[in-house]
Amino acid sequence: MLLSEAVEEIQEKAPNYLSMESIIRKISQVRNRLIRTYGQAVVPMQMDLLQGVPNYPWIYPAGSIVSVLVNGVKWPYAQLNSLAKARYYYLLDGSIGLSQAPEESVTQGLTILYNKALVPLTVNDLNSEVGFDVDYDALVVYGALKDMTTGSEAAEYAAKYNDMLTDYLRASTSPEAHTIVPGVEW
Repeated sequence: MLLSEAVEEIQEKAPNYLSMESIIRKISQVRNRLIRTYGQAVVPMQMDLLQGVPNYPWIYPAGSIVSVLVNGVKWPYAQLNSLAKARYYYLLDGSIGLSQAPEESVTQGLTILYNKALVPLTVNDLNSEVGFDVDYDALVVYGALKDMTTGSEAAEYAAKYNDMLTDYLRASTSPEAHTIVPGVEW
C-alpha cells in the first residue's frame, strides 16, 4: 500500500481533521512499533570482494548486522586484532573489515544480512510503500485509527487491528530468523 493510500484511508475514516503530517507521524509510530515488537525484516546486501581490500563501506547501524558471509561462509564478529590469525569481521569507522583481506576478487562474494533500517516517513514519501508488510499494510492503518479515535470507534478499530495482527502473526511465524540461500553454507 502506498503511503498516500494509507493517508486517504485514514482521512476517510477518522472522525476529526488531522493534518497530513500528523497522520503520517501516526502511521510511522504504528509501523515502527509493529516492527520493533514483532520482528525486523532481515535483508541481504551483497558486495564484490576485491583482492587485497580488507574494508568495505557500511552505512547502516552496527547493531543491525545479523551475519556476515564471505564466499558463502559465515564469519564471526570480533574486535579488531582480538582473534589473531582466525578469520573474522570487525567494524571500523563506517566500514566492515575482514581480518584477512581476500586473496582474489569475487563478484558478490561478501553477503551481509542485516535488519532493515526504519526510515522516518514524510510527506515526500507519499508515492512510496508504507514499509511494513505489503500483505498487511492495513494493519498499520487500523493501528493508527485505533490510536487516534475514542469510544466505540476506537473499540471497532482495535478489534479489526487485533484480528489482523493475529492473522499476521500466524502467517509470518517461521522457524528461521532469516532466509536460507540455496547453495550457501552457513
